[in-house]
Amino acid sequence: MKKRKVLIVVSLVVLLTIVFVGCRHRETYSLLYGEEKIKSISIVNIILNDDGEVMQKELCSVADINGFMKKFREVDCYIYFGDPTGVSEEGVSADVIKIVYENGEYELINWNGQAECTDEKGFQYYCGFSVFDENEFKALILEYT
Repeated sequence: MKKRKVLIVVSLVVLLTIVFVGCRHRETYSLLYGEEKIKSISIVNIILNDDGEVMQKELCSVADINGFMKKFREVDCYIYFGDPTGVSEEGVSADVIKIVYENGEYELINWNGQAECTDEKGFQYYCGFSVFDENEFKALILEYT
């Protein structure tokens, strides 16, 4: 009888761990500011160097902001319930979306994390709680590069 209770408790703990570790909820990505405040969108290649600096190289500029945003909104997005994720791992290069707003602030968006640069907080590398469908996001990037 005691072994059965232990087995039930262990099973519940394992089940709850699996459920809460992988929790995500379908959402619409929340931009830093509204779409009407967007000044420019570009695809940039970024890498976090050994000194913790994000190096950015513009690959292309998006001419049709409204058209791009329509396609961007179609990419499945989920809220990740865990620690915030960065736009790329240290030393790993990634092609990401850079959205610059009228006030000069910007955000970098990757399929698995985000970063932002604001006057108030400066550059924040680990600020994202959104995760996009990897294949859909990468297809969007490829369409514009």
